[in-house]
Amino acid sequence: MPTANGHYLIEVDGVAVCEASECETGGAKHEPFKIFLGNRATPILGRGKTEYEEVKLKQAHGLNNEFAEFVRMFKDYIDGVNLTKPTIRVVTLDEDGRTVVCTDEYIDCVPTMYQPEGKKGESKDGSYFTIAFKPSDWIAG
Repeated sequence: MPTANGHYLIEVDGVAVCEASECETGGAKHEPFKIFLGNRATPILGRGKTEYEEVKLKQAHGLNNEFAEFVRMFKDYIDGVNLTKPTIRVVTLDEDGRTVVCTDEYIDCVPTMYQPEGKKGESKDGSYFTIAFKPSDWIAG
């Protein structure tokens, strides 16, 4: 059986921008509406409001120049310069890093966090970061 084992490819509007070794996916919270009728002991439940939780990508690193645009887009959104909400796709790869295991698509994402994970002059590792966003909708793959 294929396992992800820390291989996630992140695409923004169809363009690969970074890879991450850890992905904390949020779920969906649904709060149904309730209607109480007369002396009925139990309410009638119906489709109410749904909220999607934050998705957090840890130990990520940029792949190309598109990554700088991705970070700038997050910063511009926070500053109110560009309020475009991107579609972010998290592609889970097999341990070989090539075979796609599944794809989750997050629609109309709002940035919630960007945090560099420290830069050390003597480090042999690349510059890693954590990034988080909250989607308006989600398509599981």
